[in-house]
Amino acid sequence: MSGVSESMTGLGVTGLGVTGLGGTGRGFNVVHVASECAPWAASGGLAEVVAALPRAQSGGDIGTRIEPKIEGRVEGRVGGRASVVIPGYVDALHKLEAAGKSPERVGDLLTIHLDNRELQFAAFHVDDDGLDLWLLACAELFDRPGLYGDSHGSYGDNALRFAAFCHAARLLVLRGDLGDVDVVHCHDWHAALVPVIVGVAGGPKTVLTIHNLGYQGTFDKAWLPRIGLPWRLFRLEGLEFHDRINYLKGGINFCDALTTVSPTYAREILTSTHGAHLDGLLRHHAGKLTGILNGIGDAWRPEVDDAIAAKFAATDLTGKKTCRDALCARFGVKPRAGEPVFGIVSRLAWQKGLDLVADIAPLLAKKSVVLLLGSGEPGLEHRFEALAAALPDRIGVHIGYDAAMSRTLFAGCDAMLMPSRYEPCGLAQMQAMRYGTLPVVHATGGLRDSVIHGEDGFVFEVGDAQGLLWACGEALDAYQMAGKWSAMQQAAMTRDFTWTASAARYANVYGSVV
Repeated sequence: MSGVSESMTGLGVTGLGVTGLGGTGRGFNVVHVASECAPWAASGGLAEVVAALPRAQSGGDIGTRIEPKIEGRVEGRVGGRASVVIPGYVDALHKLEAAGKSPERVGDLLTIHLDNRELQFAAFHVDDDGLDLWLLACAELFDRPGLYGDSHGSYGDNALRFAAFCHAARLLVLRGDLGDVDVVHCHDWHAALVPVIVGVAGGPKTVLTIHNLGYQGTFDKAWLPRIGLPWRLFRLEGLEFHDRINYLKGGINFCDALTTVSPTYAREILTSTHGAHLDGLLRHHAGKLTGILNGIGDAWRPEVDDAIAAKFAATDLTGKKTCRDALCARFGVKPRAGEPVFGIVSRLAWQKGLDLVADIAPLLAKKSVVLLLGSGEPGLEHRFEALAAALPDRIGVHIGYDAAMSRTLFAGCDAMLMPSRYEPCGLAQMQAMRYGTLPVVHATGGLRDSVIHGEDGFVFEVGDAQGLLWACGEALDAYQMAGKWSAMQQAAMTRDFTWTASAARYANVYGSVV
């Protein structure tokens, strides 16, 4: 079947011009390009952001359906128009079909010549309850069990997979299916080649968001011509990185504006401590860097949550005790009178500082119970399982992840432990606060930006076991003062973590480049 063709060396597009910028009198038309979008393709917070932010930008409340207006696609009412483009993972397409969404194939195949072969992408569109979602399917690259790898590790051709996806996403934008696009908003390293390709071959303005600088997409330099980019980009101002290529570095160099997911993290990544070897480059581009705190959707509300044992609200916390009792029974723990329940909902990784929790857990269990839901590094999994086996009445552990179960912890715990060594933004602390569960956090990244010590949570400055133990002591003391604890719960539950404010800040960024 014929399709849009792009040559490997010239990046030429036959018969297509760059889409024009929007005129006055309407909001921005923004296309988000990412590797994930919840719930169809998700491995973490990136997927939640990509599912929620475009809904807010399209002028409707998150979770509110926006009726299709043009050719089955979504037209924003207030904030403009926002679309999402992700890879057409076969599992995501199957999930959408099973949910009755029925993605519709649109247009001819997008044909790209990379790695001495022809790769063809089919564009599928679906209205996902107000989200204008596009999936670019190439069976050769994305008909696989996992997003980035399988049980044996990362896929060896991830350099090609996401480079091809970036080429295809740009072609989809140029083809006009998404209207006159003002800005292509790219997320993390998987989409970071879009600004590079646009910089070489033309296209709309680009914004790149760094969700976690620890993941950069570094590959052998031999991939550079194989992914359709010229050798002249193998330089410090291009993709060169310690004699390899770095997709995120390329995106930072070529994007028109750069954002990250909290104001504090924007400052932290300019330092050698948190800059992940890109701090010098980021300081060079600091003039186009903005930190914008993520939000959370309105679905995180105990007033309407059917996954928890009893609904409750900031004005009536009666149901929270029911949730706590049900949670403790589920884990088989037995808090004594006047003792709080500390919870953890997290990926088990060094970054999250959960080894610090394991260090203090025997002490903490003398005055409280501790519950954990998560999976990750085998060493941490085994360590927490051993703690639960040694103190079964005081420490409960569930290795794995279950979305509904995470809500039961947010609803049933009194406090949530997040001692991350670094945390670009973090969502769990905001989700916990919506449920009246006070976060205990290390003062880093978005944790510092979203929690106020003594007002709606507890913050410790020194990221070690003693700092965490001090903050837990602060929480234990506050828990004994019923009036203070209740006031802190109400403050936490009424904090505005909706996406509306964040969407407005992104609009300012778009305005600065368009």
